Amino acid sequence: MNILVVHNHIPKPDLCGSDVRLRQLLKALREANHRVTLVALWDCESNHYIKELESQQIVTYAGDMEHLRSFGNDLTPSWSLQAILTQEVFDVAVLTLWFWNCISVPELYFNDIRSWSPSTKIGVLTDDQQGRRQEQLAEVLHSYIGTEIAADYALRESQIYGRSDFVITIASAEAEAIALNGCKTPVVIIPFGTAVEVRVPGYEERADLLFLANFSNYAAEDAISWFLAWVWPLVLNALPQVRLTIAGPFSEECTHLSAINICRLGYVPNLRDLFGRHRIFVSPMRFGTGLVTKNITAMSWGVPVVTTRSGSISLEATNDLNITIRDNPSDIAEAITRIYADSQLWHALSREASAHISVTFSLAAIDEGIERMVQLTETLTNQPFASEVEWSCNRIAKLYPELAKNTGEKRVLAFLLLAESLLAMGEPQSALVQFRHACSVLGESSCASFLYPRLLRGLSACYSECGDFEALRRCNLEQKAQGLSRPVGDEDYGLGERVHL
Repeated sequence: MNILVVHNHIPKPDLCGSDVRLRQLLKALREANHRVTLVALWDCESNHYIKELESQQIVTYAGDMEHLRSFGNDLTPSWSLQAILTQEVFDVAVLTLWFWNCISVPELYFNDIRSWSPSTKIGVLTDDQQGRRQEQLAEVLHSYIGTEIAADYALRESQIYGRSDFVITIASAEAEAIALNGCKTPVVIIPFGTAVEVRVPGYEERADLLFLANFSNYAAEDAISWFLAWVWPLVLNALPQVRLTIAGPFSEECTHLSAINICRLGYVPNLRDLFGRHRIFVSPMRFGTGLVTKNITAMSWGVPVVTTRSGSISLEATNDLNITIRDNPSDIAEAITRIYADSQLWHALSREASAHISVTFSLAAIDEGIERMVQLTETLTNQPFASEVEWSCNRIAKLYPELAKNTGEKRVLAFLLLAESLLAMGEPQSALVQFRHACSVLGESSCASFLYPRLLRGLSACYSECGDFEALRRCNLEQKAQGLSRPVGDEDYGLGERVHL
């Protein structure tokens, strides 16, 4: 098959777990003798990542200047997606789904691929439940705006799945969650896989604890901050000489992570040595969906993993047999202390962890998943392209092109203007969708924006019009928390500039 893959950027597997997964998938597709072309929306500052892909005969294009115009780019393109799609026929296009930017890859590329290559079947690669994960984050942060972002992500996920020909996900739990949310699009599982290290250092050759993550991911910083505050003092009380190594990109910048007996390493190129010299891997994740790939990597190296229920999702592991799962700080500390001091228990966990990974996350399982995808796509009739299909987050591009080609408050303003116009026309549900898009652009720092009061007033007016009084109550509480004297929906509510729709 000839397969096109579109991602936000050229994958950097030494920096990001999701990129490890994507690189693994690209490599497996090539080894199965499929032709692979990778298109990356953003340019790549390090050519060695591109060279690694090209060494595997993966055709690579980085920096899609035409589609980056949606983010204010005005550079002359050196290549175009339309030319790529018209020069050769792609059987399948796989679009990765992340809401890292204002517009996800499917929302940005879907219509163009349908238009320029109508015979190509479009699949969406999703490794996380974006809406559910954001909802969990909002619960941890007690964030009002986070709940609105979660609702935005969930709706957009549903729309993307519904318009795709098939969905690729990483584990059975993710596939079941997608189906439970009403998705009728076929779902195929292509799991994460890894090779198990046969010879690893033993108990006596190791010491200390390890936490590894990319600290540009808030979940990682939240996990280690919580661990240092609530678990680490209990561990030190029992094991005063033990040290905790905090490693991974940007960990060296987290100077607020201060405690006794910790070491921040930053980016570490040699993970072999890192996993080989630490006795326990800690993964105290407080929220998340999908698969924590670093836990799999640690287990493949025979390092006993102490994690939480959130960190164990989709691992299919057995508590106290091949992994240790605890949620209460004192229980986590007790488990760490016991495993650290008991060589027999350590060896049993190490042995069982490696055995579990060798069966459940074998590289052969990836090949089987790819074969399932191929068989599925051969039976599918791809959905016809409908030129009138519109992605809600892209409506502002036609109405406010100068505002929309930004990623910050100007883009937020465009969403607000559209939402307010829809509200004035008596379409509160459609307006609510646009207000929530504005929430997602502002993110958790929304309250710092001068547009936040206007956004809250718009949300409150929508909930009032829709008769959703519980949501209205929450929104009005947030307004009071922000010091807004009048609840939104008062007579002096300003609808701002309007447009003809």
